[in-house]
Amino acid sequence: MSLIKGIHHVSMKCAPEAYGKVKAFYQDVLQMPLEREWDGGVMFSAGEGLIEIFPNAADEPGQGDIRHFALTVSDTDACVAAVRGAGYDVFSGPENVVIRSQEPLHARIAFCHGPCGEEIEFFELR
Repeated sequence: MSLIKGIHHVSMKCAPEAYGKVKAFYQDVLQMPLEREWDGGVMFSAGEGLIEIFPNAADEPGQGDIRHFALTVSDTDACVAAVRGAGYDVFSGPENVVIRSQEPLHARIAFCHGPCGEEIEFFELR
């Protein structure tokens, strides 16, 4: 039995002057429901999540570096359209991929940069 039940939240920091833009990106562009807001912080609901680990790093990352985070979506293309429509960079995809594991995993994925430069993957199971 695993000690871990799931990911509660991923935390990012942004410059105070970018806070409104960051909130608008997650709430308006990605349409994530506002879960909780307090003086100096906000949480958006992203549903369930996974941690992805790559054993093929070409160079040694710094301690705590995160490559990207992936959001489970029902329509990768709609996410890409919303992100591009809001003027953000989609730097990969959308494309269909097959992750060649014991049971092949078929997905449609795309990657964008968020308002803080964070890398976000849209991951649609096929």
